[in-house]
Amino acid sequence: MLDLEDNITILETSISDMQDTIGDLDFRVTTLEFYVATMNATVTDLESRIGTLESQILSMNNTIWNATRSPDFDTGWENFTRGQERSFQHWLNSTDLLVYMMGRIPGASPYIHSMFFGSVHDYGWKGCFWHDLSSAEISVTRNPSDDYWEQVRIMIWKIPQP
Repeated sequence: MLDLEDNITILETSISDMQDTIGDLDFRVTTLEFYVATMNATVTDLESRIGTLESQILSMNNTIWNATRSPDFDTGWENFTRGQERSFQHWLNSTDLLVYMMGRIPGASPYIHSMFFGSVHDYGWKGCFWHDLSSAEISVTRNPSDDYWEQVRIMIWKIPQP
């Protein structure tokens, strides 16, 4: 049978072992708290980045939507002779507009293009360009030596205000 001193020694050893275990657990808790704090900071940073990306995506979606929806004005394909200037009434009541102009040569399919958009001097003035955009109309001119803009199409979108 164990005497009192042996029991005390056993209890002291058990208490010491428990204190070591508590110390180890305390260290582990502190380490976990550090990792949790680090992860919280990382999550906060990621949430901020996600918010920024969502704003950028929303902005891009607005831009893409504006460019992919049906135009507010469309001339359809209009025949143009060399040197011709014409005005088209769009009546959009704005000059905050996106203008897209295409040319083609009928029968040369698929030959929708923007070749020599503006003007180029290549053995004579070639190309086609739009000008004099107002809140109600736009003008288009085909250069006198042009061979590429037999038909012209103008599409216009209103640019929404932010």
